[in-house]
Amino acid sequence: MKFEKWMIGCSLLSYTGLQAQQAVSHPNIIHILMDDLGYGDLQCYGQQKIETPHIDRLRKME
Repeated sequence: MKFEKWMIGCSLLSYTGLQAQQAVSHPNIIHILMDDLGYGDLQCYGQQKIETPHIDRLRKME
């Protein structure tokens, strides 16, 4: 009887371990909120006065 319970416990633990390995990939979503930013205020959209390299890099990843 103890052996059967032990085997059932080991089976359940191995099953949960297999489920943990099959992780689902979720999409990465970045929400950037900026005050008083227009469409033409970023360098990736043609603006030449202010450099925005980090936002430009995010734009290229699209």
